[in-house]
Amino acid sequence: MTADNKGKTYGDADPALTYQITSGFLAVGDAFTGAIARVPGENVGSYAISQGDLPMSSNYTLNYVGANLTITPRALTIHANNRTKIYGDTVTFAGTEFTASGLVNGDSVTSLTLTSAGASATVSGSPYSIVPSAAVGTAWATTPSAMSAAL
Repeated sequence: MTADNKGKTYGDADPALTYQITSGFLAVGDAFTGAIARVPGENVGSYAISQGDLPMSSNYTLNYVGANLTITPRALTIHANNRTKIYGDTVTFAGTEFTASGLVNGDSVTSLTLTSAGASATVSGSPYSIVPSAAVGTAWATTPSAMSAAL
C-alpha cells in the first residue's frame, strides 16, 4: 500500500488522506479498516503521512509506503493607505497606515515600514508611490506582497 502525497495552503483544512494498493490484492470480503494519519502541525512545511491505525488481519503482510502532506504559504497582500500632503510639509509614517488581506488563524500584521519619495518637505508634484516593506506580525506563514499607494 502506498499513501498519496497531499497538499494544502496554510490555514486551509486538511484534504482527505488517501492510499492505493500498489501490490497484491485483498481477498473477497476483506477490507482495510481505520485510517492513515499525518504528523500534526499547521505551519508551512512537510508532514509525514503514516500508516496510522490502519491494521490488517494476520492473513496479510502489509508493506506500507508513506508520503507527505505539504503545507504551502497563503497569499498575503498589504495595501498602503493613500495620503495627501501640502508642499512644505514632511510626511511621517507611523507604520500603521495599511490594510492587510489574506490573514487566517488569528494572524496579524502589527506594523511595517512605509516609504515614499514624496515624503520630503521640498518635493512637489504628485503622485508618489507609498511603498510598504519589512512587515512585522504574528505567525503568518508567508512573505507578504506589497501594494503601493499614492502620496
